[in-house]
Amino acid sequence: MEDHQRRYARPEYERRFLVAQLPGDAYEPRVISDRFIRGTRLRLRAVTDRATGEVLQRKAGHKVRPDGDPTSLLHTSLYLDLDEYEILRTLEADEVVKTRYRWQLESRAAAVDVYNGRLSGLIIAELSFEERNELRRFVSRPPLGREITHVAELTGPDLARIGPDRLAELLGQPEKPAGHDSNANSSPERVPSTAGTTTSTCPPPGSAARHRRR
Repeated sequence: MEDHQRRYARPEYERRFLVAQLPGDAYEPRVISDRFIRGTRLRLRAVTDRATGEVLQRKAGHKVRPDGDPTSLLHTSLYLDLDEYEILRTLEADEVVKTRYRWQLESRAAAVDVYNGRLSGLIIAELSFEERNELRRFVSRPPLGREITHVAELTGPDLARIGPDRLAELLGQPEKPAGHDSNANSSPERVPSTAGTTTSTCPPPGSAARHRRR
């Protein structure tokens, strides 16, 4: 990666796990519409408050995983107004809609994504870390299930394009852990099943709700 790309991107470290069901103490649901623009590495995102229908964020994102490491990425965001968002929304894209909850796993902040539509039944917990060594030291435990950090087809544009048969196949395959001891004390969890096609009930991301940037 070029130096100028690293200069403006924010480094992130993460590990991702399947969970069997939404944790009871998850809170603050936000409906997220991600549109992965075809032929690019760009993601167009709208974040909506599920309770009020207010659009909280509209932004374009660019993510790069340096050296092919699935646990680290460089992320650049550009916040958009409604007109800018609507123009970009006309571009051909693959879309994923999910409801994201905040969650605390012991003292660690995490996010839980409950997927909608044809991915209904898929629930993924994403844990973020400040630095790589912290990520490697983390030992997973219930309610976290199988780690899928290294399954490229279960993230980003690949997940937006995946078919139901391939999704079911991937969810049945074990994957190597991201950390040295990540599976040391973990117990197997029930893998979420993939249900039939459903229709998302989230408000249209481009609605004229009052825009607020966070």
